[in-house]
Amino acid sequence: MDLALQLMVVGLSQAAIYSMVATGFGLVLAVSHIFHFAHAAVFALAGFLAYALIMQVGMPFWLGFVITVALTVAAGLLIQFFIYTPLKRRNAGTFALVLASIGIQFAIENLIALGWGTGGRYLENPFGGVFYEIGAVVISLTDIITLAVAIGGFGATMLFLKATRIGRAMMAYADNPTMAEVVGINPTLVSAIAITIASLLVVPGAIATGWYSSLVPTMGLTPLLYAVAAVVVGGIGSTVGAFLGAFMLGLLAAMISLQLPAFWSDTIAFLIMMVVVVWRPSGLLGNASAARAAR
Repeated sequence: MDLALQLMVVGLSQAAIYSMVATGFGLVLAVSHIFHFAHAAVFALAGFLAYALIMQVGMPFWLGFVITVALTVAAGLLIQFFIYTPLKRRNAGTFALVLASIGIQFAIENLIALGWGTGGRYLENPFGGVFYEIGAVVISLTDIITLAVAIGGFGATMLFLKATRIGRAMMAYADNPTMAEVVGINPTLVSAIAITIASLLVVPGAIATGWYSSLVPTMGLTPLLYAVAAVVVGGIGSTVGAFLGAFMLGLLAAMISLQLPAFWSDTIAFLIMMVVVVWRPSGLLGNASAARAAR
């Protein structure tokens, strides 16, 4: 029982990282109708930018964090304006956009490998070494911060979408792009804001990955795969579904590792995704119109 609770703490931390990636991936898919697979490379880029600024240049953590956010958002916007937007204007189909996104992913990952190599790099954790015992369970300050930032980032995103004019415009465009354009909503603007939010959200997760394990050029692949699974399980077009789906799959992976080898965690997570696709193609909290729009 104690081991199960400890694994749940580990699972929550991992799920928090997945949820930050999934929330952004799901938002871009809902608003722009693009499978933003380059999100994995943006995640990795954020980690290595933080490493360069904090560990190599020697910046204080918070200054390095702020600059990393700015540079990561800039990278996301460059992808949007120089790749996705021109393709959209040429009426490129989903397949062309997917190929372009995967191509960008490989390009960025290879650039990272050229700059920093393929070996693991580590980020100094300013919150490391602080642990709390709750009964037989040990939880670190890093776990608490990672979980709090994930929940806070999701909450801020939902508040923005529901309480601001541009946020409501994004939701309207996600629900019905044709009607949204008729009433004057700018698709380029809402898509740019969606990818800005998505790029911002990956920064804490990428830094936390550097604290928990190591930074490698392909570090975004597993979070991206879980993000895709979470979006499908939670529901295409549902930001809440993507967030909750990521937590569900992350916790499930931790619990599975209690009884089975680690590789089964990923296998079962994707089996669940396949079952949901067959049983309810729009996902648990998604809607059919959003699923059709993303095709």
